[in-house]
Amino acid sequence: QEIVERLASQREADMVDPALIEEGMDLLRRRYDREVAYLDKAFGELMTLLEDHGILENALLVVTSDHGEEFYEHGKLSHGPHLYDETVRVPLWITGYGKAALPPKTIHIPAENKNVLPTLLQILDMTHPPHPSWGFSLLNPRQEPTFLQTWHGTEPGSAGWIERLALVGAEHKFIYTPSLDRQELFDLSEDPFEQVNRASHDSEITDKMAKALAAWNQQTLSEAPGVTLGENAEVQAWMAELGYVGGEGGN
Repeated sequence: QEIVERLASQREADMVDPALIEEGMDLLRRRYDREVAYLDKAFGELMTLLEDHGILENALLVVTSDHGEEFYEHGKLSHGPHLYDETVRVPLWITGYGKAALPPKTIHIPAENKNVLPTLLQILDMTHPPHPSWGFSLLNPRQEPTFLQTWHGTEPGSAGWIERLALVGAEHKFIYTPSLDRQELFDLSEDPFEQVNRASHDSEITDKMAKALAAWNQQTLSEAPGVTLGENAEVQAWMAELGYVGGEGGN
């Protein structure tokens, strides 16, 4: 805890000791690995319980996550303020057991958690009315751009939350920070850890992705229906504490 607090205080002053970063990240990664090991054990116990009760004789199982974690790959800890892959790239695994067994298949394109529901409905042969917020079924994959956004970005020297937007294509990823007018372009095939910004070198690709991202953002803002939480003060307090409503940038 002392190392983490020292690292946080140095980050606030923009004077982080590289040796402290290395020590702190090693400690945090080992802690994270222990959490993963604990989860793996608990998941195994859950699967055994489901099997013992006969549930896996005819079951579909979906395993995914809401986000990853940053370990200073881009100068930040935790998750939320950035849109780099260490945060936004998550596992998605859909499998069947017994009567619901599925043939093995790997989808080699960007997918999103919103693809889960249409995929399960198709597996179950259930029809559903189209909905603009739903993705496509992964049984019929197609190459589509993936758009990302956070209202809770942070930047050394900047007060409060800042917005970040991103677009992931077949080979490239474009990240835009409006308040700083900063463009970042990464060639994911050659630079999967997003360390080399090619925005100024590949200006044609940057311009095309910037225009596509701006069009998506404008359409999203115009179609946003808003969220109504009702009059439940306790629910509103929970949502505000989680950063979804209220405060600067809350949404």
